[in-house]
Amino acid sequence: MEAVVFVFSLLDCCALIFLSVYFIITLSDLECDYINARSCCSKLNKWVLPELVGHTIVTVLMLISLHWFIFLLNLPVATWNIYRFIMVPSGNMGVFDPTEIHNRGQLKSHMKEAMIKLGFHLLCFFMYLYRATPVAFRNCRLGVESELQLLAYTTATATATWDLSHVCNLHCILWQHRILNPLSEARDRTHILMDTSQLGSFKLIISEGEEDITWNQVPEPDLIT
Repeated sequence: MEAVVFVFSLLDCCALIFLSVYFIITLSDLECDYINARSCCSKLNKWVLPELVGHTIVTVLMLISLHWFIFLLNLPVATWNIYRFIMVPSGNMGVFDPTEIHNRGQLKSHMKEAMIKLGFHLLCFFMYLYRATPVAFRNCRLGVESELQLLAYTTATATATWDLSHVCNLHCILWQHRILNPLSEARDRTHILMDTSQLGSFKLIISEGEEDITWNQVPEPDLIT
């Protein structure tokens, strides 16, 4: 929000600088008799209200954003613009009136006012630029940090998912081993009988739970003739 306020104020200040330069050039043309008073006043009065609105908006934005120093700096100029616009005598063409601009040195006062506003807006321009640049860099840095945090979170999540899949595979392997191991043990614990007719009648007996292997001779059955 702060960056938007200062960027807008910077652009608005550029517009006000151009208006001040335009006022100075037009009044200089009138002073040198390059244009008549009516044409000069008609050109200048068209930009009085836009200048007032632009400066008032910046002043209100500084008040809302609680930048008290800049608000107090803009307040006198904004108040003067409003006062000058409201206090236009009835019957006059506007703030700049062709029947009065040459009387009582009004042309000189208008020229001096335009030059003072030009200096003031230049000061505000550099002030807004000074305040807007750190804010923009800070927001850019926060954006980069957020992207890095998101990338780290995504990487950690992917790693955790990969580790979880390996844990599941290991669990399945252990479960299969627990099922197959008793079967192999049961097969090993069975009695293995071996009869050999050529070497004699012997029986190989492996007792359950015993490690000793004994050969016991078994008498041959009688042959019935």
